[in-house]
Amino acid sequence: MTESVTGPHSASEPRWLAGLYNGFALVTLFVVLGSMFGGLTEVLYGAIAAAIAGSVALGVVSTQCGWIVPKQGARRFAQPWLWMTAFAALSLINGKWEPMAFFGALAAGATTLYWLGTMIGRRFKK
Repeated sequence: MTESVTGPHSASEPRWLAGLYNGFALVTLFVVLGSMFGGLTEVLYGAIAAAIAGSVALGVVSTQCGWIVPKQGARRFAQPWLWMTAFAALSLINGKWEPMAFFGALAAGATTLYWLGTMIGRRFKK
Protein backbone atom coordinates (compact mmCIF):
# COMPACT_ATOMS: atom_id res chain seq x y z
CA MET A 1 0.00 0.00 0.00
CA THR A 2 2.90 2.36 0.52
CA GLU A 3 4.31 1.95 -2.98
CA SER A 4 4.88 5.19 -4.78
CA VAL A 5 5.35 6.32 -8.33
CA THR A 6 8.04 8.77 -9.26
CA GLY A 7 6.50 11.73 -11.04
CA PRO A 8 7.99 14.78 -12.72
CA HIS A 9 10.34 16.98 -10.71
CA SER A 10 11.36 13.96 -8.59
CA ALA A 11 8.21 14.10 -6.45
CA SER A 12 7.17 10.77 -5.05
CA GLU A 13 3.42 10.42 -5.47
CA PRO A 14 1.73 7.66 -3.48
CA ARG A 15 -0.69 5.52 -5.46
CA TRP A 16 -3.51 6.25 -3.02
CA LEU A 17 -3.25 10.04 -3.43
CA ALA A 18 -5.46 10.10 -6.55
CA GLY A 19 -8.07 8.09 -4.65
CA LEU A 20 -7.98 10.61 -1.83
CA TYR A 21 -8.55 13.48 -4.26
CA ASN A 22 -11.37 11.55 -6.00
CA GLY A 23 -13.05 10.69 -2.72
CA PHE A 24 -12.84 14.26 -1.48
CA ALA A 25 -14.51 15.59 -4.64
CA LEU A 26 -17.13 12.81 -4.68
CA VAL A 27 -18.21 13.29 -1.07
CA THR A 28 -18.40 17.05 -1.59
CA LEU A 29 -20.49 16.56 -4.74
CA PHE A 30 -23.05 14.31 -3.07
CA VAL A 31 -23.39 16.50 0.01
CA VAL A 32 -23.75 19.67 -2.10
CA LEU A 33 -26.27 18.13 -4.52
CA GLY A 34 -28.22 16.47 -1.74
CA SER A 35 -28.47 19.67 0.24
CA MET A 36 -29.42 21.68 -2.86
CA PHE A 37 -32.22 19.33 -3.86
CA GLY A 38 -33.31 18.83 -0.26
CA GLY A 39 -33.38 22.55 0.52
CA LEU A 40 -30.94 22.16 3.43
CA THR A 41 -29.18 25.51 3.34
CA GLU A 42 -27.15 24.96 6.51
CA VAL A 43 -25.74 21.68 5.19
CA LEU A 44 -24.89 23.38 1.90
CA TYR A 45 -22.91 26.11 3.66
CA GLY A 46 -21.17 23.51 5.80
CA ALA A 47 -20.19 21.52 2.72
CA ILE A 48 -18.78 24.63 1.09
CA ALA A 49 -16.77 25.50 4.20
CA ALA A 50 -15.47 21.92 4.44
CA ALA A 51 -14.49 21.95 0.75
CA ILE A 52 -12.60 25.22 1.20
CA ALA A 53 -10.77 24.12 4.33
CA GLY A 54 -10.12 20.63 2.98
CA SER A 55 -8.70 21.93 -0.29
CA VAL A 56 -6.16 24.16 1.44
CA ALA A 57 -5.27 21.43 3.94
CA LEU A 58 -4.77 18.81 1.22
CA GLY A 59 -2.54 21.22 -0.69
CA VAL A 60 -0.37 21.99 2.33
CA VAL A 61 -0.05 18.37 3.45
CA SER A 62 0.57 17.02 -0.06
CA THR A 63 3.43 19.44 -0.59
CA GLN A 64 4.97 19.34 2.88
CA CYS A 65 5.08 15.54 2.85
CA GLY A 66 6.75 15.64 -0.57
CA TRP A 67 4.00 13.61 -2.24
CA ILE A 68 3.52 15.95 -5.17
CA VAL A 69 4.75 19.25 -6.63
CA PRO A 70 2.31 22.20 -6.85
CA LYS A 71 1.71 22.29 -10.61
CA GLN A 72 1.27 18.54 -10.95
CA GLY A 73 -0.82 18.44 -7.78
CA ALA A 74 -3.23 21.11 -9.01
CA ARG A 75 -3.78 19.20 -12.25
CA ARG A 76 -4.43 15.94 -10.39
CA PHE A 77 -6.68 17.67 -7.87
CA ALA A 78 -8.72 19.36 -10.63
CA GLN A 79 -9.46 16.16 -12.58
CA PRO A 80 -12.09 14.67 -10.27
CA TRP A 81 -13.65 18.10 -9.77
CA LEU A 82 -14.11 18.44 -13.53
CA TRP A 83 -15.72 14.99 -13.67
CA MET A 84 -17.99 15.89 -10.80
CA THR A 85 -19.01 19.12 -12.53
CA ALA A 86 -19.91 17.06 -15.59
CA PHE A 87 -21.93 14.73 -13.35
CA ALA A 88 -23.73 17.74 -11.85
CA ALA A 89 -24.58 18.79 -15.40
CA LEU A 90 -27.00 15.85 -15.50
CA SER A 91 -29.33 18.08 -13.51
CA LEU A 92 -29.99 19.84 -16.83
CA ILE A 93 -32.24 16.89 -17.67
CA ASN A 94 -34.58 18.12 -14.94
CA GLY A 95 -34.25 21.72 -16.11
CA LYS A 96 -31.99 22.79 -13.24
CA TRP A 97 -28.80 24.54 -14.29
CA GLU A 98 -27.90 25.78 -10.81
CA PRO A 99 -26.12 22.60 -9.58
CA MET A 100 -23.84 22.55 -12.62
CA ALA A 101 -22.98 26.25 -12.40
CA PHE A 102 -22.58 26.12 -8.64
CA PHE A 103 -20.40 23.02 -8.69
CA GLY A 104 -18.30 24.45 -11.55
CA ALA A 105 -17.63 27.54 -9.45
CA LEU A 106 -16.90 25.36 -6.41
CA ALA A 107 -14.52 23.24 -8.51
CA ALA A 108 -12.63 26.31 -9.73
CA GLY A 109 -12.46 27.75 -6.22
CA ALA A 110 -11.40 24.47 -4.59
CA THR A 111 -8.65 23.90 -7.16
CA THR A 112 -7.38 27.45 -6.74
CA LEU A 113 -7.36 27.06 -2.97
CA TYR A 114 -5.59 23.69 -3.29
CA TRP A 115 -2.90 25.37 -5.41
CA LEU A 116 -2.64 28.15 -2.81
CA GLY A 117 -2.23 25.45 -0.14
CA THR A 118 0.60 23.86 -2.13
CA MET A 119 2.33 27.23 -2.33
CA ILE A 120 1.99 27.67 1.42
CA GLY A 121 3.21 24.12 2.02
CA ARG A 122 6.19 24.61 -0.26
CA ARG A 123 7.11 27.89 1.42
CA PHE A 124 7.07 26.41 4.91
CA LYS A 125 8.46 23.00 4.02
CA LYS A 126 10.83 21.64 6.64
